[in-house]
Amino acid sequence: MISTIKKGIVIKKFPYNDKHEILYILLETGTVTNFFYENGARNKKKINILSHVNIIYIERNGLNKIINIELEDSYNSIMSDLKLQMYIGNILEMLIIVNTISVSISYSSFEQLLYKIDRNNIDVELASAYFICKILTSEGFKFKYKKVKNYYTGYDFSKNIFTNELSQPMIYTLTNKLVKLIHILSINNIDVLEKITLNKVEYSQLLDFLVKVLKEYTGIETKTYKKIQEIECMLESFERKKDNE
Repeated sequence: MISTIKKGIVIKKFPYNDKHEILYILLETGTVTNFFYENGARNKKKINILSHVNIIYIERNGLNKIINIELEDSYNSIMSDLKLQMYIGNILEMLIIVNTISVSISYSSFEQLLYKIDRNNIDVELASAYFICKILTSEGFKFKYKKVKNYYTGYDFSKNIFTNELSQPMIYTLTNKLVKLIHILSINNIDVLEKITLNKVEYSQLLDFLVKVLKEYTGIETKTYKKIQEIECMLESFERKKDNE
């Protein structure tokens, strides 16, 4: 019986047979691995999403079994803020789908990303856009840019290129500012995110576009992003109703 020691971040969990849990952990190696956690004992430790953990586990072909787990830290601000939870949940869902982080950003960079969001150093919407750009890059996708004299006005899905044309039916309207921002997000590390701030409309347009490209090129479509859109529509409707009273 061989046991292995590793550290990681819990990104998903669900109950198993009432007393136990299945934990999805992003390991320091960059891969997402699921574990059986037998937590019915008296020394049971409560494990939350985004907890930093050190684990000792037995490697199995089917489901690795945790024999000891130590909690290090968690992101308290994220877990106490509904908006942050929603957007981080979307990032985690994408991470589970691609099943690895090492091909897009490093494990340490992902830790830094969460750290900066938790301390309000960067906007969570921007972090989500950045993560999508990195997934696309890791999957071999490259944004192409038509050479223009003035400003970009959108993205031509029929030619997969940023353009200054608007007459084609497959053009997704996008401001010149956002087109250039996508290039910045695609080629830079997370430090650049602290220098960028957009308004609510710009974030909505940026994410809507990147989600469409992600689905078009990789087939990845998340349930959590749809939920984010539903909730934000409800909040906007509530705010408009309140303003009209």
